[in-house]
Amino acid sequence: MKKIIYFKYLFCTIALFSLLAGCSENEDKDMASSNGIFIVPSGKEAVESKVLLSFVTTPYKFPVAVAVIDPVAANTDVTIALDNNLVAAYNTLHNTTYSVLPVGSYSLEATNLTIPMDGIASQQTNLVIKANLLKLDTDYLLPVQVATVSATDITLDPVMTTKYYIFMAPTPTKGVLSV
Repeated sequence: MKKIIYFKYLFCTIALFSLLAGCSENEDKDMASSNGIFIVPSGKEAVESKVLLSFVTTPYKFPVAVAVIDPVAANTDVTIALDNNLVAAYNTLHNTTYSVLPVGSYSLEATNLTIPMDGIASQQTNLVIKANLLKLDTDYLLPVQVATVSATDITLDPVMTTKYYIFMAPTPTKGVLSV
């Protein structure tokens, strides 16, 4: 019985040592020296779902900005874009069947943003969606991505620079509204 306890203790010690030895200061330095850029507000998710009411004629507006991990040394110009070409790739990768939003049902109020010197975030623009132009009970995917950045020390990692919005306009149902 003592041999089993001894081997368990030895195994745990070796496993702990292996985990600690696997960590490297160089990895930390590599990550710290890379200043990535991403779409905000994002929380921790690259995909954000929105349920829209199709009978609303006033366009929905969702805030969008860009942010970096470390403050920038100079004013940094950033261009964001809506890229429907990414919908098919997303569907293939995630085994989904999202549709592309109809032309004229979406836009960005501004595509050129600036992160000010010593700042980490740009001013905000709005993603505008006209829900009354959407087909009912269809799930749509709209990729918003960072297209260009004026600073050369900012990493354009596709995983970080693209945010996917999922829009749904379910069929309205009759029912009692409660407050």
